[in-house]
Amino acid sequence: MSISYLTHESKPIMFANYLSCKTAEQQLALLEEVAKAMASKVGGVRLLVDYNEISAGPSYMSRVKELGSTVFEQHMKCSAILGVTKLKKILFNGYNRAIGATNVKTFEIKEAAIDWLANFG
Repeated sequence: MSISYLTHESKPIMFANYLSCKTAEQQLALLEEVAKAMASKVGGVRLLVDYNEISAGPSYMSRVKELGSTVFEQHMKCSAILGVTKLKKILFNGYNRAIGATNVKTFEIKEAAIDWLANFG
């Protein structure tokens, strides 16, 4: 589990890498760490999330929704998501369109996600 930070085009980006999260508890722990780190930041956070090789369970998704209307809505400028593919990507993008979210987007290539984050609004 890890959060790291990178800079691209002089823009700071928080990177949440779920690759080493092998259990639901580890996924939730990293999610809470991201929320805590984000809440301590002033201004809009540009967030890169890598979900490659994991599958989020119901407890994780429930907690993401809770944090979405509190911490993420208040502190996140934009988010690029890696590792959401096929049917999940269609559902994810449909949900974002339905709620009017223009600050969250899925990507297959990390470099493209980082470019989008750095150039977002």
